[in-house]
Amino acid sequence: LPPWVAAGLWIIILIRLLMPAAWVLRLPSQASGALGRIVLPLRLNAATMQGAESMVTAQATATQSSIAWLPILWAAGACITAISLLFFRLRWERRLRSATPISHLEAKAFWHRFPVRVLVSSQITTPMTKGLLFPKIYLTSGLSEDATRHVIVHETAHIRRMDLWTRMLCMLALCLHWFNPLVWCMAFIMPRDQELACDAKVLRQLGQHEAIA
Repeated sequence: LPPWVAAGLWIIILIRLLMPAAWVLRLPSQASGALGRIVLPLRLNAATMQGAESMVTAQATATQSSIAWLPILWAAGACITAISLLFFRLRWERRLRSATPISHLEAKAFWHRFPVRVLVSSQITTPMTKGLLFPKIYLTSGLSEDATRHVIVHETAHIRRMDLWTRMLCMLALCLHWFNPLVWCMAFIMPRDQELACDAKVLRQLGQHEAIA
């Protein structure tokens, strides 16, 4: 698949994960209905012994009680995941406070309507873009002029493709589906596909020879 197609497919998956019909909290009601369908025939069967019926009913009640704890367990896991993600985000924000703006550099994004500030930081080892409504491009120190231009084109592609918003939705999906290992795999694979899609855009915009140089 082309990189931009692979990156776009993640958006469809995120929408499906964030739809209310996909939430795991629907499982308890379905399980309760299944238990009711199991107990009901036993009650209607005249040949069923009263002791067996009481045992099955007690077991069903115990199972329903354990299922009742699932929303609490889910909420606890969602809160822990959200707090952990917020902690890492605040740590990055603290590291980027010392970044200094480059006055003569300004990127164009959001379909060439708004300028994006470009800053340089010695606290990071790879360029990045932060901010949803007012994004900023952070460069590593010591980049050459050509490398700076290539990085700005790459990071601007992230902004135009709304990758920052997609990653925010991915973090929300992680909080809601923290128990699903496939969602965690998505959180690691999706940024890689986004990077490949932006690299492909750089190749188209600058030309393969210049991008390699």
